[in-house]
Amino acid sequence: MNVKAKMENGYVRVEWDRPSADGGSPIMEYRIYRTLYNPTSSLPDCPPHATVNNTTCVYIDRDVENGMKYYYYITAVNTLGESERSSAVWIIIPAWVPTPPQNLTVEEGKYPILHWEPPENDGSSALSTYRIYRSEDGVNFSLLTEVSDYIYYYTDEDVEPGKTYWYYVTAVNDVGESDSSNLVKATVPYPEEKYDDSATPIALLISGALAGCVCVHWYAKRRKRRRNG
Repeated sequence: MNVKAKMENGYVRVEWDRPSADGGSPIMEYRIYRTLYNPTSSLPDCPPHATVNNTTCVYIDRDVENGMKYYYYITAVNTLGESERSSAVWIIIPAWVPTPPQNLTVEEGKYPILHWEPPENDGSSALSTYRIYRSEDGVNFSLLTEVSDYIYYYTDEDVEPGKTYWYYVTAVNDVGESDSSNLVKATVPYPEEKYDDSATPIALLISGALAGCVCVHWYAKRRKRRRNG
């Protein structure tokens, strides 16, 4: 049997030709074998990966992992038993860009602090960095910075009080950059205002003498004082 395997949209499509002879008994099913090594025996040396009936010569293998190399071979089965295996074919499942970072959150304050979790799938290629993007209008984003793959937070200190900022994060591996994470936003507060009770008097009143004493009164304007930092 001539066997072919090709990658199609995230799965492997395995096809084969029907045997030239059925051994005197109709074929009942085909068994698809998959290994991580090149088989050397003419007979199957592991349990079948899947079985299909005799009406098809196609198998779709969706249980594959990026970056893996698989060998496939086929046998035919009738009432007399199982045939020798076909020749083996192999295919390498390509690596992909990672999925987006998960659960991005932001702590509002003087400096917004971002937190996120790693992607669900790294695309079978080790992550290299995370990229943090920022916008001041929620529409137009630009790259703010990159951090190493083992860091899951970032503090944005390049901000102005009263402004609102939007953020998202992406993950990067050797293949490329993921889609964006969820979007978060933070508004930077103005510094708190405090009153300075040690203000200079602004009005002085001297009342008339009473029993040999002079009464002095004054009024102080409360002055606002900004908190440092």
